[in-house]
Amino acid sequence: MMKRNVVNAYTKEGREEIHKNLSTIDVAVLRFLMEHPISQRSVEYNDNRIALYCAQRGKCHVTGQELNPMTLHCHHKVPRLQGGTDEYKNLCLVDKDIHILIHAKDEDTISKYKYLITNKKSLNKLNTLRKQLKVEQVII
Repeated sequence: MMKRNVVNAYTKEGREEIHKNLSTIDVAVLRFLMEHPISQRSVEYNDNRIALYCAQRGKCHVTGQELNPMTLHCHHKVPRLQGGTDEYKNLCLVDKDIHILIHAKDEDTISKYKYLITNKKSLNKLNTLRKQLKVEQVII
């Protein structure tokens, strides 16, 4: 119950642990994200995009594949048009093509991109995001 929390910003050991946990993050991509914010979006959105990149260890939320900064998209779980916000908990990072698949309603579009889903775990994550958008699930 009274276990000491090792990871924290208030002690030298805690800061070292934080830096050790971030050692797998591609600093060049992180710098790119910091230097190239999305201009039509809020500061909160851009800050959360950077935080999510670190939290997801630079990988797509759905497929687990390494994200390319040029094709990285930040998906709103609850769309802004439906009252969704730029809060951290409402966002996840995905590849551009996965983002198209998340929102796709047309069978041709779904057929074109569903090859990206290679296992049941990815399919479940994709369908969870599609369910939040009230879009039919993808069946492979």
